[in-house]
Amino acid sequence: MPPDKLQPSPEKLHRAHDAFVKKAFSRNGLLLALLRAVAPETAAVLAEQPFRAVEKAFIDRHLKSTEADFIRVVKLKNGGSAYLLAEHKSTPDPRTHRQIAGYCLGLCNMHQERGGGEPPTIIPLVIYHGEEPFALPEDLAKPAVPGAAAPLSCRPILCNLRELPPDALRGHPLLQAVVDLLLLDREKEVSREELAAVLAGFESDEELLVAGMSYIIARCNVSSSVAHAAMLDVKLRGGNDVVGVIAQEYFDNGVEEGFKQGVAEGEANGIAKGKAEGLIRQLGHRFGRDLPDWALARVKGASVEALDAWAVRVLNAQSLEAVLRD
Repeated sequence: MPPDKLQPSPEKLHRAHDAFVKKAFSRNGLLLALLRAVAPETAAVLAEQPFRAVEKAFIDRHLKSTEADFIRVVKLKNGGSAYLLAEHKSTPDPRTHRQIAGYCLGLCNMHQERGGGEPPTIIPLVIYHGEEPFALPEDLAKPAVPGAAAPLSCRPILCNLRELPPDALRGHPLLQAVVDLLLLDREKEVSREELAAVLAGFESDEELLVAGMSYIIARCNVSSSVAHAAMLDVKLRGGNDVVGVIAQEYFDNGVEEGFKQGVAEGEANGIAKGKAEGLIRQLGHRFGRDLPDWALARVKGASVEALDAWAVRVLNAQSLEAVLRD
C-alpha cells in the first residue's frame, strides 16, 4: 500500500462510491450510450431526448440497494414513454432479482395511482463491474403446474462492464472514462500514468472529476500525491480546488493534513517534471537531439533547485558535462 494512502471511514468510502456512480450515470446520454452497447435493439426504440428522473419515494425501504439505482422516464420513438430502471452492482448480489421485481411492482403501482391506463413499459438494467461471475435468474418463483409459465419473472438486461467489446463505447469518451475508472484494479497499485489516462476523459466535467477522484482515493490502491500529480499531468483546470474539495468533503479530520502534504508533494513532482522536460529540450537543441542515457536519468531525477541552476548554465556552457555538474 502506498505510504500516503488515506483510509476514509466506511460510510465515507461508501459515500464516495455512491456519489460517483450516481453523478456519472445521471449525465445526459450516458445510460443511452450504455444501452446501445449492450442492448442495441432496445436502445433503437428510444428517442434522442434527455431522460427525466423519477422520485423514488414509492420504493419499499427494505428493497433499497446498498449501491446506486436510477429510475428515468424515457421517450419512445413511437410517441409513448417508458421507465428505465438501472441498478448498479459492484459485487454479485443474490438479492438483485428481488430488488428489480420490487422496483417494477412499485413503478406499476405508482403508474396506476397517477391515473395511468395500460401497464407501463419498464426497461430494467443491471450495471455490474465486479470481478466474480454474476448471472441473474429469469424467474422468481416456480409454477405450480409443470410446463406452465412462472408466476413471477425477472428478466433485466445485464450489463457486465468487463465484457463490453473493445470498441463498444467509441465516440463516448466520458462514458469510456467512467467505465475505465470503475474497472481499475483495486489490489494493484495504480500508477501516475495509468491514472492520468483515465482522468483525461473527465477534463470537461469538473463535478464528476471531484466524485471520481474521491472514488479513486477511497477505493483504489493509489497515494494522494500520485492522484494529484496525475491531475497536473493532464492539466485539469481548478486541480488544486478539486483536491481541496476532496480532502474536506470525503475524509475524516486528522487525515486532511496528510492529504495536504501529499498534494504539496504531488505538485512539487509535477513542477519538477515540467522543468525537466523543458531542460531536456534545451539540452537537445544545444548539444544534439539524442541525449545519452546518463544525462536523461540525471535530469529526470533532479530537484527543482538543480533544474533551475542547470537551465541558467545551458546558456553559456560548452559541454553537456559542464551543465550537469554538481
